[in-house]
Amino acid sequence: MKSSVTLELKGPGIHVGGVRAFFWKLASVFHLAGWAANSSDGILLRLEGNDEQLSSFIRSIPASVPAAFQLRHVCVLQREPAVPDEKCLPNFSILDPPENTPEVRPDLRACDDCVKEALDPASRRFCYPFFSCAGCGPGYSLSVRSPFTRRNTSLTAFPMCQDCQAEKDHGEPRHRKSELLACPLCGPQFFLLDMYGELITDSNPLCQAREALSHGEILAIQSLYGGFQLFADALNPDTIQRLRRKRKLPTRPLCVIMRNLETVRKFCVCSEEEARLLSSPEAPFLLLQKKPDCSLPELISPDTDTLAVGLPSSLQEKLLFEHQGDPGLPPPFEVLVTCGDNRPGKAECQDIDEVFNRLMAYTDKFLCHDLKTGHTCQSSICEIYQGRTFFHRRARGYVPKSIVIKEALTRIVGAFGCDLRAAVALGVRDRIIPSQAFGSLDGGNETAVLADMLERFTWLFDQVPELMVCDMDRDSFSARACTDFADQHGLPLITVQTHHAHALACMAEHSLKHALALVMNGGSPGPDGSIWGSECLEARMDGFSRLASFRPLPLTRGRPARLFLAYLIAAHADPTDELLSRLGADRAEYELWRNQPDLRTMPNCSPFLLANAVCAGLGIISDFCTYPERALVLLRKYAGRFTAGTRIPDNISVEFQFKYSEENGFRQIDWTDTMLNLSRIRTVSESDKVLFAEAFYNALAESMLAMSLFAESRTGLRDIVLSGSMFLDPILCAKTRARLESRSFKVFTHVDLAGDESCVPVGQVYAAGETAEN
Repeated sequence: MKSSVTLELKGPGIHVGGVRAFFWKLASVFHLAGWAANSSDGILLRLEGNDEQLSSFIRSIPASVPAAFQLRHVCVLQREPAVPDEKCLPNFSILDPPENTPEVRPDLRACDDCVKEALDPASRRFCYPFFSCAGCGPGYSLSVRSPFTRRNTSLTAFPMCQDCQAEKDHGEPRHRKSELLACPLCGPQFFLLDMYGELITDSNPLCQAREALSHGEILAIQSLYGGFQLFADALNPDTIQRLRRKRKLPTRPLCVIMRNLETVRKFCVCSEEEARLLSSPEAPFLLLQKKPDCSLPELISPDTDTLAVGLPSSLQEKLLFEHQGDPGLPPPFEVLVTCGDNRPGKAECQDIDEVFNRLMAYTDKFLCHDLKTGHTCQSSICEIYQGRTFFHRRARGYVPKSIVIKEALTRIVGAFGCDLRAAVALGVRDRIIPSQAFGSLDGGNETAVLADMLERFTWLFDQVPELMVCDMDRDSFSARACTDFADQHGLPLITVQTHHAHALACMAEHSLKHALALVMNGGSPGPDGSIWGSECLEARMDGFSRLASFRPLPLTRGRPARLFLAYLIAAHADPTDELLSRLGADRAEYELWRNQPDLRTMPNCSPFLLANAVCAGLGIISDFCTYPERALVLLRKYAGRFTAGTRIPDNISVEFQFKYSEENGFRQIDWTDTMLNLSRIRTVSESDKVLFAEAFYNALAESMLAMSLFAESRTGLRDIVLSGSMFLDPILCAKTRARLESRSFKVFTHVDLAGDESCVPVGQVYAAGETAEN
């Protein structure tokens, strides 16, 4: 038997957001069941457990309850020494969750008035970046709980001075409603460290940081939005090369921040629509076409004809470009190169000591501050193509905006996504709230960020999940973390397959319940034990049917040349010595690959591997890809150079052929003929690579039309959604859409989400919340 106790807690702040979520978490720490509910002037807690657990919980309250709750009284209303097991509650729940979910403002660009104030020598906030007015600046990154008041943000550690308080009480309108006013007397401060973490004494660390950049040094800046960003002068090729060498980024495209729109138009083609998005409060980076006479070093983005361009979004970045407070300072920078501090594509590290230890190998100086921020929220990355905006990364400026659905969810649902581009989501009534992506999970230690993020969401939105959902691959790191989270809080757990969740995420954006789906991604485990990645599904709320895919082959994620040869081996075709030489392989190496296949591989139908093999066949790349998407990026570069209206010669178009076979109501697309054809061609010139890349894109779009037509014949459905990382390529997405619409399909694509794996938790929530029984 268990004991129970009912408590009433009272205090001026006991009804602020996050109180119920806090006690929900605290009860799980002490393994207690029960419930929390509002009383007339406080909160009621019923707790069930053994006497030691109950006593430990009560003793912990004074030390663990946040000061913002202003707890004044704890009263014991009832104690039951023995509760029969059949009457005990299974977990701790919230009996009366708030009817209205709080709105949390995303992080926004610093407005012109705040920039002017920070650059004005007559202002008391001259050269000071840690303030904002009511309508701009950090929101989500500094929020601890709701509502958005100073005591519920990270700035609670910095009480306002008399001058700032007077401005808030009686100042101009933009200051009067601001919770983030601060100045050098009362707010956070910069400090400068050398590469070993030793303090560099300087009255103005920002000035010395700017001077270091102008001298070719690499600077790690602690962002107002969490984490660090590495900066270097974009007009200094030697510094860029050193940054690439230190970060082990030989060819991956780097982002650039440009001083203003005039500078952007100096180096890039920028339409009015793109200029508006660049200058918007959301402040995303945009993929822009380089001008033919662009004088920026090729080292910035050697694999593309585009640049990921942003404008200074925070006062911190604006001052880094513009500050001219001291005589002798370098002139304003035109362009700075920037990249994140984490390993490329991997989950963000949350341990500040580990971050420092890693960054010491990359940077010459650290520009840090003493303001605590939440989880890292990087800049969003977008692209405008044929009037449509594509998200390559949905983060700052857009998170935590909700995806609104027409029919309310039956339960409050939490989801942990999948291992690639891991993210979480919380579903409440008619809203699904996705987090930013944290990168890919390579180990169990990295999964802590998922539980931390979902718990932060419970504080921000004052809601706790009643049901958890994870990936169907229960051996994945995200699924294990979700299982542990569900067990800790006594929550039911269901699973959703990754590609089904991809489809449902796009369906949620358009409030669809039943549709066909083309899901093209880098590959993830399917229920049959193989790697899925090129899927045509009939997607329903309660399940899916797999109707078509590419033919799987036992491919490895190694060199593109090996992937190309794997197709030939499967077709029992022996490569010539000339072909092996063109692929950068020799006969002995080929025989080793053929006779000793990689036993770690499993059947794989990912279109990413197909693209790698085609790149090898065309001579675009044959050695190891220096980052996973490189083959696709290079194909996109050549396809982007194709001039509309140019005729592709028949002898090139005919090289990209596929066959399909049907068995047991399932269609497979076989690309073996394409590989055999490419094995017979000679060296491809740079100009012909443009035609070959365009022909391959056309063939890919035709193959997806063939799968969709077969699915339509089996189901009668003509609504079809496109999702997956392959459709982040707007050229391929547009070609596929055009072919489907020409055959009377109604095509739906992502609007408010990126199509990569970061959308998976949205689909998981949509499935679980719509199908779960109350």
